[in-house]
This record gives sequence, structure tokens and C-alpha cells, in this order.
Amino acid sequence: MNVSIYEENFTDPNGKNSSGYLDYDREESFSMYFLEELVPVALIYGITLVVGLIGNLLIIYTVISFRRMRTISNVFLASLATADLLVVLICVPVKVNIMH
Repeated sequence: MNVSIYEENFTDPNGKNSSGYLDYDREESFSMYFLEELVPVALIYGITLVVGLIGNLLIIYTVISFRRMRTISNVFLASLATADLLVVLICVPVKVNIMH
């Protein structure tokens, strides 16, 4: 049996090629998203990023800068703000990138 790895794929009328995967049309994929759908979602993600960044940085700055604010509860809140800051900085840009 002679099998070639460079064998040409054929495409059937349903758009599937011989490997079983759908053909990818780059130009068609760009037309799948409409500006009126992307702008509100991008705006919400942008607001979430800015508010999350500013709010959590203010909490961390306040607890670190003022000695009077270094109670056990406030240090715990600063720890939560640090974790939330990392989530905002990592997850929001990744989610926007996937959306794009």
C-alpha cells in the first residue's frame, strides 16, 4: 500500500474536505463580526479593566501607605485586591483577544 502524506484533499459539496474538517475562509471570518456588536462589548470590557485597575490599585496603595490602615482586616482586603488585580490584568485582555 502506497500512502503519501502530501496527498491532495478534496472538498465535498458540504464544504468538508477529505480530512473531515471544514474549510477556513479568512475573508468570510472577517465579515462574521459586525461593528455594532463589537463596540458595546469592547466598551464594557474596557470599563471593567479601567475600574478594576484603578480601584484595586487604590486599595493596595492605601493599605501600604498609611500605617493606621494596616489592620488584619485591611491587609486581608489588600490581599483580595491583589488577587482581583491579577484577574483583571490577565483575564480581561485574554477575553477581548478571544472575542476579536
